[in-house]
Amino acid sequence: MYSHGYAVWFLAEAHAVVKGDKQKAVKDALTRGVKIIVDAQNSQGGWRYRPDPKDADLSVTACQIHALFAAMKAGVEVPEETLDNAIRYVRSCHDGKEGFFRYQPQGSKSNTPLALTGGAVSALAVAKAGEDEPWKRGVAFLKAAQPANSGRDTSHHPNYYYGQF
Repeated sequence: MYSHGYAVWFLAEAHAVVKGDKQKAVKDALTRGVKIIVDAQNSQGGWRYRPDPKDADLSVTACQIHALFAAMKAGVEVPEETLDNAIRYVRSCHDGKEGFFRYQPQGSKSNTPLALTGGAVSALAVAKAGEDEPWKRGVAFLKAAQPANSGRDTSHHPNYYYGQF
């Protein structure tokens, strides 16, 4: 679902720059891609690595939210219920005491709270669902967080990029 989400996001961005028959083909593919995302959402409102709606995690869910909102900007309809449930899932991963976001609602603090919190607050922002308490606490967590300096280059790891969102 990561690859799919990024592909849908790419198609949404491409839709704005291609014209004519190519734009129609891109929109058709984008519409089919959105349907897969919508159909793969689980009962909690999130997504996981495969398009099987059994469970979910925050990192894949943040990716799907970005893809869906980019698709909407390109003119593809997305069910409001899908969006509302996705935002609810992101908020359910928030740790109200510490301010970070967890990998899953029932989980403990992960070893990548900077990345997960970055993904969560960026998804809430693109969904125009920010400015609430979880979002504000997440932003404060990011501002206060100092990435661990392991002496290794971690810029090739996806967690690095989520943290930079």
